[in-house]
Amino acid sequence: MILELDAGNSRVKWRIVDAAGVSVMSGTVSPVAALETLALPAQPITRVRLSCVAGAANEQAIVEWARHRLDAEPEIARTQLEYNGLQIAYQDPQRLGVDRWLAMLAAKHVTTAPVCVIDCGSAVTVDLVAAGGRHLGGYIVPGMRLQRSALLRDTGQVQMTEAASEEAIAWGRSTEEAVNHGINRMMLGLVESVLAELADSMPDVEIYFTGGDAATMMQHIKSDLPCREHPELVLDGLALALP
Repeated sequence: MILELDAGNSRVKWRIVDAAGVSVMSGTVSPVAALETLALPAQPITRVRLSCVAGAANEQAIVEWARHRLDAEPEIARTQLEYNGLQIAYQDPQRLGVDRWLAMLAAKHVTTAPVCVIDCGSAVTVDLVAAGGRHLGGYIVPGMRLQRSALLRDTGQVQMTEAASEEAIAWGRSTEEAVNHGINRMMLGLVESVLAELADSMPDVEIYFTGGDAATMMQHIKSDLPCREHPELVLDGLALALP
């Protein structure tokens, strides 16, 4: 059995696959220390694949956990300048988050068309890859929860005292709604502007959404471009990067 780990800034997404690559178990934990509570199958874990953007300390903590709990040395994915037909736009590949790289690898593996990968996590990242595999660049902006916490931290008059929907975009009728709905609408504006541009310049592009807030984003998208949610895109890329 193979344990695959995608360690992001707010959670660790994991799944266990068999020798044929079929997922048999999956889930999320937060924070990294919660890996200690992970209920593992009776079959031995023979390999551990790891993608980590949560910093060197968390990466090392996961490595130590795998060594002591599983008696396994994790294989750690690192961004490559060119791999499996994907050529990234960055001159220094280590400046491109490995999660973005893996998501692009996975998206390009399932289609020959151009792809736009939109990862809605702690940060919202958007990456565009041409049909031939050339990465054309991307965007990074704070995600929904990060924007909310920054607004509440750095303003004196904006205070959240009641629960409010974190998914709607209607005009807010309370401070809570105004903050949550406004952030959603701002994120939606970024994504829809990208999709509108691509509809004109690259109409054969395929759109892949992933990340914890992908479903929230997708329910408001109005585009004729083919959009699909792929929750395990980074993990699928991990299997490609470390076959």
